[in-house]
Amino acid sequence: MKNINWKKFLSSYLADHKIKVAVVIFSVIVAQLLANTGPYLYKLIIDKLTFFSQGQVSRQAAINFSIMILGISVGLSFLRQGFYALQLYYTNRVEAKILKNVGVNFVDKILDLSFEFHTQRKTGKIAKQFSRGIGATENILDTFVFNLGPNILELLIVVGIYLFFDWKSSVILLLTIFAFLGATISLNKIQEGYRKKSNKIEDRSNAVAFDAIMNAETVKYFNREAEEKKSYGRIAEKWFASLLKQWDFHVVIHCTQEIVTIIGSILIWTLSILRFLNGRL
Repeated sequence: MKNINWKKFLSSYLADHKIKVAVVIFSVIVAQLLANTGPYLYKLIIDKLTFFSQGQVSRQAAINFSIMILGISVGLSFLRQGFYALQLYYTNRVEAKILKNVGVNFVDKILDLSFEFHTQRKTGKIAKQFSRGIGATENILDTFVFNLGPNILELLIVVGIYLFFDWKSSVILLLTIFAFLGATISLNKIQEGYRKKSNKIEDRSNAVAFDAIMNAETVKYFNREAEEKKSYGRIAEKWFASLLKQWDFHVVIHCTQEIVTIIGSILIWTLSILRFLNGRL
């Protein structure tokens, strides 16, 4: 089966939803920025209470300031939830429309193909590829909107904060991020080979199962139940082994990511401790 360029594939379907996509992107950015205001607001309260403990401000002033900051924090939290709801509202509509269009276009394409194509393909294989394609489209959209986008913004904010206070730590953090991403992408490419092999075996197993079920009368008439069961059993064993190989590779990915994270954290901690001991922190 021809590999799909997901970037071009999604772009063709997103072209009709530019305004909604822009609203989603704007909502993600604003919601993520608002999510990072909490620690700073709490820092302001701690600083004011520290001044109170040192006798620099009155008790009433500290209470009034704390109430004001807490009120702002609550207000920003509701505002963030509002932008998140806006993000979810438009994402659901764009995603549902794309999934519907993908399904309709797939069925139209299959029905427009020649009779020869259908006689040479297994119905179960086509059905499984259709199901997998719909699921993959939904997963890609959800990953970008709810995971990748917010996490990238979070990283940019953290790097900006580190850069403001200590450029050396920010460099280490950036190198750690690049190493993390590089290792993850490389290992995912390796795992992709396992996944493609597993998908091919799964397609074959579904082709055997679907066609046996759809032609159950013929199978019964010629007493081929045992042969069909053995045929599916053999391919199911291969599918089981390929799934385990693909899923077990997640251990390698996770351990590699953890090692990169630990090394980066140790370097940043070491640098911070040295700066503190040298009186520069």
